[in-house]
Amino acid sequence: MRGSGVAAVLRHLRGVRGPGDLGLHRREHKICHLGAGTAKGPAPVHTHRQSTVAGEERAMAASRRRAGLGAAAAALAVVALAGCWGTGGDGGGEGGGGQDPEPDGSATPNAYQAVDTPQMAFRFKVTPAERLSFTPAPSPSAARQCNGGADQSATLERGKDRIASFQVFAKSCEPTRDNDKPGNGYHGVYRSPEDIPADLRGSAERVPTAIGSALVFDQRYYECTNSCRTWTEPVAVIDLTHPADASHPALVVISPQGRLGHAELAALIKDRFAAPGR
Repeated sequence: MRGSGVAAVLRHLRGVRGPGDLGLHRREHKICHLGAGTAKGPAPVHTHRQSTVAGEERAMAASRRRAGLGAAAAALAVVALAGCWGTGGDGGGEGGGGQDPEPDGSATPNAYQAVDTPQMAFRFKVTPAERLSFTPAPSPSAARQCNGGADQSATLERGKDRIASFQVFAKSCEPTRDNDKPGNGYHGVYRSPEDIPADLRGSAERVPTAIGSALVFDQRYYECTNSCRTWTEPVAVIDLTHPADASHPALVVISPQGRLGHAELAALIKDRFAAPGR
């Protein structure tokens, strides 16, 4: 509607030739001539009064023409401003000049991040608010001791919280502690699903993933300094279908201090993994 209004005003202005075209009609003035005047008769003689009337008429016509053009220009300005403002006043209406807001970080789609080491290889989908980082593998002697230090590990952070850790252990290592009493930094050594304590393994939830079948269970974890605190933290031991190294047959996923619940960790490993190279 605004576009047709502007075009109409422009057409109107292009067609203006005098005050009559703008709807401004001058008054008729009767000019009297001396004598009837014929083709052979004398030319009409204009009196001083007639010249004065004609001058006044020209002045009035010019004044009305300026007034008409001014009114038309004002109308055009109003229509143009209406087109700039839009129907809603914020540029978001039909035909307005507003733009959609720039997307923020939360609109960025989830993306897979690859973990590719000699001992551990998979792809994992991370959200814009998450970060997957790697921890350097310990020395070979420390790995052989199998005292809680994984051969290779990665950490999933959401904001400032470490919500999950990924670990692999060599099946040849010998744990120095039992897995039924994790605490004070020791979250258990799970070389395979057989290392899950019998009472927990019997009640564990079996969860399918893209890289292998997992057993998910909850373990009690403690930390003691001057006083003691305990948490229930979910653990998943995934029996890898195609391990990166046959000597590391399982991938362990733990949510330290239970930052994720059992159901959240189960959903995480079910929905987020992808086999490497796919």
